Amino acid sequence: KKIYDQMNGSFYKIIGINNKYGIGVFCKIIMNNKDILVLMTNYHLIDEDYIENNSGIRIKINNELIHIKFGDKRLNYTNKEYDLSIIEIKENKKIKINYSK
Repeated sequence: KKIYDQMNGSFYKIIGINNKYGIGVFCKIIMNNKDILVLMTNYHLIDEDYIENNSGIRIKINNELIHIKFGDKRLNYTNKEYDLSIIEIKENKKIKINYSK
């Protein structure tokens, strides 16, 4: 039940390139003993150009459209071959997002 609850609250519908919908998961990763909030999604939804030219992403939570900002340093990793993008995001205390660890 605990794993189900974590999965159920961590996957979100995101809007990416050309307003296409996809799924993203918000996670906390540890780097240099510090938690970093990231979004993991598909490269075909969020690629290098999107990251470079946008300040954040739009997600749907309970049918409400919300804007999530990328991190200031914007640590990111993209891999077209594996269709994977990992992007640092800013924490927003007003928006309730569950982050998997």
